[in-house]
Amino acid sequence: MVDPATATPCEPGRVGEIWIDGPCVALGYRERPRATEETFRARIAGERGTTTYLRTGDLGFLHEGELFVAGRVKDVTIRNGRNFYPQDIELSAESSVPGLRPNRAAAFSVDDGERERLIVVVETDGRVLRRAGAEGVREAVRAAVHDGQRLLTDEVVVVRRGALPRTTSGKVRRQTCRKLYAEGEPGALAD
Repeated sequence: MVDPATATPCEPGRVGEIWIDGPCVALGYRERPRATEETFRARIAGERGTTTYLRTGDLGFLHEGELFVAGRVKDVTIRNGRNFYPQDIELSAESSVPGLRPNRAAAFSVDDGERERLIVVVETDGRVLRRAGAEGVREAVRAAVHDGQRLLTDEVVVVRRGALPRTTSGKVRRQTCRKLYAEGEPGALAD
């Protein structure tokens, strides 16, 4: 576990980026020397020697010799020096309105040039919308995220069932949601 900002090792129990080394680690990216250097040639600050590490991009911590994965570096929202993990925000959002289904929300940050904004996209169906209304869903999600994480949501986007991009295994693709939101893709992530 390494602090990604300082490249210094984290003490057990503290969340850091998971760095690995060993014979099974690839040598790098094909024809991408800069990305290879950043990802496959990481070094612990102050260490001398030839050992380099693969920066996995995953966050985790060690507890009693076991590794616990907490999330991805690029998915974390940072507010007032605190880290907020998207899965926690999404769980609060999904629990906010009866009828919202599990794994049907995406939480991500976008930089608007002045500050980082928290966006929560929730997928819903007609039954929930008829009962609560789109604005009711937005208000409930904002309240639930605030209650659960003490975090203000800048925008809640309500989308139709099936609109959230997913992997083949069914996980929500947060980075794709962020990209669609930032590009203002017509209809892709619209109410």
